[in-house]
This record gives sequence, C-alpha cells and structure tokens, in this order.
Amino acid sequence: MNHDGRSPNLRGRIGRHVYLAAAALIALVLTACNQAVQAPQDVARIDPTEVRLLSESGDQVALQAQTVSGVVEIQMPERDDVIDVEIYVDDLPTAEGAEPLTQASVSPFRWSIDTTTLEDGSHTVVFKVTFRGKRGTETQLVKVGFKVRNGDRTANKAPRVRAGPNQSTTVGTDLKIRGSVSDDGRPRDGRLEVRWTTERGPAEASFRDADQAQTLVSFPVAGRYVLRLTASDGQKSASDTVRVTVTAPPAQNAAPTVDAGRDLLVTLPNSAKLSGVASDDGLPTGRLDLTWSVVSGPGSVTFADANEGTTTADFSTSGTYVLELSATDGDLTSTDALTVVVEPEPVEPGTPTDPEPSDPEPTEPEPTDPEPTDPKPTDPKPSDPEPTDPEPTDPVPPVRGDLEMVGDPSFKASSLPSETRVWYDRFLAALNNSSQYPNVMSAARSGDIYKIGRTVNVDVTTTLNVFRLTGDLQLLDHVDEVMQAARAELRDTNGDGYLNWRWLHSSSETAWYGDDKHVMDEIMTHGLVAQVAWAFEQNRDLKSPNGVDYRERADFWSDYLRDWESKWRARNRKSSGFPFISKHLTHPHLNLLRFHWYSYRLTGNDGYLKEARRMAAEMNDSQFSAISTPNGTGYVFPHGVVKYSSHDYLAPLNYAGYSTQVLMDLAFEPFEEFSREATLVPLANTIATKVIDNGSRDFAPTIGGSKAIGGYGLSSGSRATVEQWAIWPIGEYAAFDESGTIRSINQQVYDKLERSSERPTRAGIPAAMVIAGLLGN
Repeated sequence: MNHDGRSPNLRGRIGRHVYLAAAALIALVLTACNQAVQAPQDVARIDPTEVRLLSESGDQVALQAQTVSGVVEIQMPERDDVIDVEIYVDDLPTAEGAEPLTQASVSPFRWSIDTTTLEDGSHTVVFKVTFRGKRGTETQLVKVGFKVRNGDRTANKAPRVRAGPNQSTTVGTDLKIRGSVSDDGRPRDGRLEVRWTTERGPAEASFRDADQAQTLVSFPVAGRYVLRLTASDGQKSASDTVRVTVTAPPAQNAAPTVDAGRDLLVTLPNSAKLSGVASDDGLPTGRLDLTWSVVSGPGSVTFADANEGTTTADFSTSGTYVLELSATDGDLTSTDALTVVVEPEPVEPGTPTDPEPSDPEPTEPEPTDPEPTDPKPTDPKPSDPEPTDPEPTDPVPPVRGDLEMVGDPSFKASSLPSETRVWYDRFLAALNNSSQYPNVMSAARSGDIYKIGRTVNVDVTTTLNVFRLTGDLQLLDHVDEVMQAARAELRDTNGDGYLNWRWLHSSSETAWYGDDKHVMDEIMTHGLVAQVAWAFEQNRDLKSPNGVDYRERADFWSDYLRDWESKWRARNRKSSGFPFISKHLTHPHLNLLRFHWYSYRLTGNDGYLKEARRMAAEMNDSQFSAISTPNGTGYVFPHGVVKYSSHDYLAPLNYAGYSTQVLMDLAFEPFEEFSREATLVPLANTIATKVIDNGSRDFAPTIGGSKAIGGYGLSSGSRATVEQWAIWPIGEYAAFDESGTIRSINQQVYDKLERSSERPTRAGIPAAMVIAGLLGN
C-alpha cells in the first residue's frame, strides 16, 4: 500500500482481510526472521528456519519462498515469554497509517488468511513480537516472505472485513467503531449482510445499528470485550474482531453520610456514651475526619476523644445540650446533631433528724418523768444487723434459668456472690481498659474480616455469654460499641451492590487481599453478626443505660445479614436451598451453623432450622470422637469436617478455641442438638486432662493433647503459651469441669500475667471465672 492511502492494486489491501477460520487448506507455521529491531540479550531470538508450512496431512516444509493459494493458516512457534503479537501484511509497523491486521496475546499464535484476496505474486507478513525479558519488555520484527498464485479470479470470493483498531472507553459512553467491509460483487450484485455481535465480555454490548459496519456501541459494565464484525454475501462469509477495554467512569466525590445517633438522657455525674457513625465513598483521598462539637448548652462539655465517632461526653452542669458530629473528606463536609438532656445529680436522702428541732417539747425542763419512755425511740438499734443481709456471701448464684440473651434492667453487681463480684469487676475493668489485649476496638475499626471474624468474634461472644448469666445491659452496650466501630467500616468496595468488610490479613495473598471473597473468614464473621442481631432483637423494647437504640441495631444487622446471604447466593448461583456457602473446617462449619440457627430465630424460616440441625448432626455423628479420661468420657474432634475434608487430624488448639466457644454459645440456646451434659462436660473433661498436660507452664498443641487420639492424627502445631491461654476462650470451660482443674489453671495464668490484678488487660480469664462462679463451679 502506498503511504498516501491510494491502492493501485489489491496488494495494498490484503492485510485488512485476515480472519480466524479454523478450516485451512494449508497451515503455515511462520518462521520469523529477525529484522529491524535488536532482540535483547536475555531473550532467545526466533530463528527464520523455525518457520514451517503444514499441509492438511500435517507434513511440514519451510514457508520461506513457498507458493500458496486459497485459505492458509499461519502460526508462530509457541513461546512462554511472548506477551503480544501484532500482524501486518505488506506494511511495516513504523509506516504512516499502518494498523495491525489482528493481535494475539495467548499461545498458540495462529491465524488464517484468505489468499484469494491478494494479487498473485510476492507478499510479506510482518510480526511485531513483544517479549518479556529480565530487563523488561523487548520487541522484534519478524518478516516472512511467500508467493501467491490463485489463477482464475472469476469465482466468488468471501467478503473482506476489517473490524477496526482496538479501542478503550468508559461505561455508559457511546463509542464509534469504524469497521469496513467490501466484496467482489458476487453472487448478488454486491449486496452484503453485516452484523456486529459480542463475542466475549462481562456483559452484552449495546449497538446503535448492529447491521452497519460503522456504528455506535456502549457497555453496561467495566471489563474487556471482544466484538466481532461479520459480513456475508449469501454464499461466503468472513469476520474480524476488535478489542475494547471498558473502565468505570471517574467517580464523583459525594459528601460523607453522618449519623450522630439517637437523643440521650443522662444523670450527673454519668457520662453520655456517643455512638456516631460516618461513612464515605473514599474520595478524594480515602481519609475521613470526624469531629464532635457543642452547638448549644448551659455548660461546658468534655469529650474523651472529639475525633472518634464512638466516644463519651462529660457535662459540667445539668440542662439541655445539642452536640454535633461533623465528617469531612477534605473536600465536602456533612453534619448531624443530637440532643442530650442532662439531669442533676440526685440528692441522697438525709437521716430523719429534721423533726427533732421542730418539736418544742424537748425544751421543757419539767417533764422529766416521761424519760423512761424515751428509750423506746432508741430501741431500733437492735435492728442494725439488718444491713448485714445484703453482704455478698450468698452461695446461690443469681442465674436466670433459660439463659436467653435478655437484659435485666434491675441488675446490680452487688447481688453477685462475693468472689464472683471480684471477677466481674475485673472483667468490666478489662473491657474498659485502653490497653486491652488484644485490642478489640482496633480490630473492629480495621474493617478486616480476618480480625472481625476472630478477635472481635471471641470478645463479643464471651461478653454475650456473661450477659446471658447476668442480664447487665452495660455488657450489651459494650457489644454495641464494638459492632458500631465495625459497622462504620462497611462499604461497597467492589461495586456489587452489597456492603462488605475486606480481607486485609496478608497483602501477599493476592486472591483475597482487599476483597470480600475469603470464604472462611466471611463465615466466621457472619456467624458472629447473626448472634449479635438476635441479641439486639431480644432487647429491642428495653431502654439502654447509655442511650443505644436496640431496635435500630436489631433491624440494621438483620437486614445486613439478608444482604450478605443474597450476595453469596448470587456468587454461588444458589438462589434457594442449602448450603449456599461452605467451608469444610470445623471452626467455620460451626460458625455457619450458628448463622443458620440465629437466622431461624430472627425470621422463623424452618429452612434455616433444618440446615442447622443437619450440620449439628454431622458434628455429633461424624466429628466428635469419644475418649476415656480420668474425669469421665471426653470428646475430641478433627480440624476438618471428615465427611468432606482430608484434614482428619486433631484440631490445633487455637482453632479448637473458636469451635468450643461456638458450641458453648449454642448449648446455652434452646438448640437441643448441643447441651451442657452431652456436649460441654465431655469437652471440659478433655481440656482438663489432655490439653492441660504441663500445669500452667504451657499447653498441648491440639484439642486432644500431644498424641494422636480418638482415631485422629496429630497436627504439626507447636505447644500453646500462657499468653495464648489467657486470650483464647478455652478457659471458659471451667464452668463444666467438675475436677476444678481448669479453674485452678485460670487463676495461675491470671496471677502470672496481670501486673495489676484489679486492672487487667485481658478479659478472657475474668469472664471465664464469672461464668464458672454463676454456673456453680
């Protein structure tokens, strides 16, 4: 072709009619000649002698200087280091206006050419080959010369089709695609039927005029598309493809959304617990700054942290205050306000001395005779022993019988047995310790489903277990504080229409990092969320001591769970029935069981109940293996669900901790498949005799001890440390250990680790001792 665009003969147009037909009269394996561009030293050159011409029978000959006719197939040698190949016919890539006939980036590199569209004589196919080398990408020009001899040209030839150059665009934008077709006029006086279709892509492209070679096209979602242009003259057809890369349109920054929370009522000197929530679209920088401020009020307000949505506020005097939470992304700012009514500190009733000065009779000196009657008013002194009755020495624990997660607004810590009261105060101190280990609030604020499904899961489940036994609504409010911190991190980060947390545990795990596709931790996290939703649902009509709207929390988390299930049903193409998601390891298996149980309680849908019972039956029938212990029958279980998994070795102790905690949670529920006597006591026997095998110095690596037992092998895990025992929930089984061993070890570990016995940094052991004290062990 001349560079001015004129075509004196057909030779200049040959490169516009390459198509990928599978049928071929002769296969050409093109041997590349190194031309024009120096190959890098660390990339092996394509030698021209490697090019072969293949017949239909598979015979191979060198292509160079061969004479061909009809439809032929060309193929480059397979190379792992080839990134991209562009093909030009009778043009060089550097020529003005030169466009590749087609491209390929996947081996084998094979195309078909209809040589009937070429003039008889000599032609050259030029390959622009891009290699991946140690020094980056390098390019070679590979040229192959051949001759065409077709003879009679009066026969009908296939149309010539060119789909146009590869392009890029954005979602929702009309893109002009410039295809071209031509024909020899046979057999129907030049009439051609033209059609654009979507060959590959995440969705169907929308063509303005699909029967025109040049038309407008738009795309509904981002991704890589391959569009095919086909032309037919009624007898023969030909086609060509074009690639279009579609990206999402540039996002427009939206103002943050802010919810300062519901109005509050507090009484001095108590603090108001603020639970503000803000979210943003991540634009323009991904940073979101929060600030609490005072709009109005009769006194001063001191915020524990004015830059955290969840914080506390102290007031200098009573009255009505308006507090405002603002959120800015650096460009746009939003605000929301709440009203806090602060009541004055109640005046303690004084001793009944006022009537005495108002009575003038004692001033009379004469009536001394009645004095013998005066001792009567002093006789009440013998009633002084009455105040000894409330002393916390009552050995009968005040435990509600059904252990439902329902608050008791009249709960007072002073009603607890004396020793349990000590541990309860330690438990509250650990929950409120800014140096708590592990840092549960930090884990919640991370938005990482790995941390939420593990660190937050253990803390919140432990807290709710204590809440079952006490009904102390302060504990439910602590759960809300943690979950609100996690809630603030929910966003639709992948554009699928569902709010999600992300898996951020290890950036090297590229298959999961930054997304919500990690099945195990998705299950771990949402087994917990289901329990939390039910806890708020059971208390939706109670008044929070800190102004938490239990009703709103119940509705939000229930709706969120339904969306989460819909997301995974869509991903796994399971619109109905169970399972819609699964992970065949014991700890996520039990958390998924927990999701189904609480979903049943939230919705009344028997499908969830049936699935929960089916999964529980797998545990009871296949997972638990009975062993003999000095304390009676014990249970061990494997890491994997043996019905589906090859992980048939004893569960490592850290994973076993997650499993045993869920089993305790479900045994406290009216879920008859697991119970105290049938499930928790055998597990406690195993922990007391197999896990605790070296006093409180360190602990066995698995739920079954340090040796294979119960038909299960031994994992390669290391022994657990004292520090791990203190934060894992295994010590909570002290409540079901009649031997007292677990309780004794808890005390020893606590004494070893906590520098301040009354201000501990770990909540696990104090919670375990409260549970044991209230359940009678």
